[in-house]
Amino acid sequence: MTRRYTPGAFGASHRRPPAATVSVAPVPCQDTMRTVTVDCAHGTTTLTIAEHPSGVQIAGQAAAVIAVQRHFAEEGCACTAELRRRYGVAP
Repeated sequence: MTRRYTPGAFGASHRRPPAATVSVAPVPCQDTMRTVTVDCAHGTTTLTIAEHPSGVQIAGQAAAVIAVQRHFAEEGCACTAELRRRYGVAP
């Protein structure tokens, strides 16, 4: 008899966690500001980055890394596993 795998049949620990998403968007009416949002089923982490010409400039990928690190620290969920691998964020 052949058994077929049914997602969730062996308990919640065998289910694949839903994937988190990251987005970078400009703040309306603010040329020097943008928001970086990491969203998953467990919560949302939003960073607002304001840049000044004489200050430190944060590239889009660096901002995403910071947001993924913060989200993982706050939520502690496995949803960010793919993002952590993509951006090189240690668990």
